Amino acid sequence: MDREENLAIVTRLHSRERPMRDMLLEVATEDFEWWIPGDPTLLPWAGTWRGREGLIRQTELLHAGLAYTEFELLQIFADADDDVVISRAGGHAKATGRSFSLETARVFTLRDGKVRRVRTYSDTGVYLAALGLTNPPT
Repeated sequence: MDREENLAIVTRLHSRERPMRDMLLEVATEDFEWWIPGDPTLLPWAGTWRGREGLIRQTELLHAGLAYTEFELLQIFADADDDVVISRAGGHAKATGRSFSLETARVFTLRDGKVRRVRTYSDTGVYLAALGLTNPPT
């Protein structure tokens, strides 16, 4: 696949036409891996998730703890097999009702028209504050 085809795949994943997880399941490789920063004892959706089953479990845990009400795709940078997505998202923690808003960078690594790996980079302190586990950032 070329850069433009990979960019089209990643752009579609962020189109909001359907939940990202559902679309990602269609284009994930068998050895798919998603890394999310944070301590899994505090943020149950953090860690390394493998395969389609891992993706499903990760999103179940994420949506059990957080309700997203805002999402905005800000930028996509494409280079060969890696696409970097910068987005802004917001919502609230279900347990506390506290809101959160943050920008996230994700690196999508593609292989033969499929997503092989996603690495997420975000400020986990924003989530911890929303969950009432730290003081809110100032």
